[in-house]
Amino acid sequence: MTSELKVVDGHDHHIKIRSPPSPNDQIEDEKAREMVTKLTKMIGTAAPMKSSTYLLCDFFKERMEEDRELNKDFTKAAAENIRAR
Repeated sequence: MTSELKVVDGHDHHIKIRSPPSPNDQIEDEKAREMVTKLTKMIGTAAPMKSSTYLLCDFFKERMEEDRELNKDFTKAAAENIRAR
């Protein structure tokens, strides 16, 4: 947990002071650790890393193809616009 202290001497200084951890902070850390562990286990059993990597690659390949098509259309429209002038 951090608190902020503002010192005014013509300039604004923000000084963060770290206070000793409270029992609530420790409980929150443990809850967060448990949640990360549970999520990691769920992801690991639901989809092996290899297949999820392939899914991501397919997703980005599709996006690149869409971008290429849009770029072709844009280039064609720009060329027509220049010819029209």
